[in-house]
Formats: sequence, structure tokens, C-alpha cells
Amino acid sequence: MRRSIYLLAVLALAAAPPSHAEQVNMQDALSNLKQAQAALLKVSSEKGGHTAAALRLVQQAIAEVKAGMQYEKQNSKKN
Repeated sequence: MRRSIYLLAVLALAAAPPSHAEQVNMQDALSNLKQAQAALLKVSSEKGGHTAAALRLVQQAIAEVKAGMQYEKQNSKKN
């Protein structure tokens, strides 16, 4: 059963237009970055300032992924 669901998901992604597949990848990246952000917020010590630096970079990456998704959304309508 699980294998069938996995196969259907793979086929759906393969049949999807490239822009949709790219948005799925960006959404996955966004989800992973949010998980990383949550983990960094739980860190109990600063590790010489590296925790705060990592958190800033993850937040910057989140903003960039969102901007990329918005760009694709706006520009895919033009094609």
C-alpha cells in the first residue's frame, strides 16, 4: 500500500509542470528551514555567537525561499 502511494506521488510530480515541481521543492526547503530555525531557538547556549549567527542565516534563507516562491508565482502567470 505504501509503495503504491509513493509511486503515485512520484508519478504526480513527474507529470506536473516544471514550475509546480519547483514550487514543491521550494516548499520542502522552506519546511526544512523552519525546522532548523525551531531547533536553533531551543539551543541553550550561544556557542561563541555561532548559534545567533546560524539563526540569522536560516532566517535570511527563509526570506529568500519565500521571495523566490513569490517571484515564480508572479512570473508563471505571464507564460
